[in-house]
Parts: sequence; structure tokens; C-alpha cells
Amino acid sequence: MVARIYSAVFEKCKDLGLLIGKGGLFGNTLRIKPPMCIHQADADFMLAVIDEALAGVGEAVTVLLRYNSESLATGMSPLLKLPPA
Repeated sequence: MVARIYSAVFEKCKDLGLLIGKGGLFGNTLRIKPPMCIHQADADFMLAVIDEALAGVGEAVTVLLRYNSESLATGMSPLLKLPPA
């Protein structure tokens, strides 16, 4: 399920004109490789695209986090491993 959420983020970024890479053991890491000579407008564009892509999957992430909290409360295995608070 987490991989599907990240795939949606990657696809949305690509649709909006930003190419980013996928990394991590489960494909759940954003790999951003800006050029060595980056301008403020380029950084602003990248952040705006990533923000929009993440907002698009925000509801799915909320559902996933709610499932995790319910799973931990009932002793079931969570789908997403969260760092300790």
C-alpha cells in the first residue's frame, strides 16, 4: 500500500513536469538530483510540484495513518513503520 502511495506521488510529479527518482528498499524514497547550478525559480517549481503531488495523496496517507494507529492499538501489524515520537 505504501508503494502505491509513493507511485502516485511519482506519477503526479511526472505529469506536472518534474522528474524525480525512486529509491529505498520498498521504493518509498524520493530521490531528487537537482543540477549543480540551480536557480531560485527551479527550486520553487520543484517544491510547488512536490507539494501538489503530496496534497493529492494526502487523504490516502491519512487513511493509512489511521489504520496504523488502530492496528497498533489492537496488536496487529501496521502497514507503515513510523519512527518513535
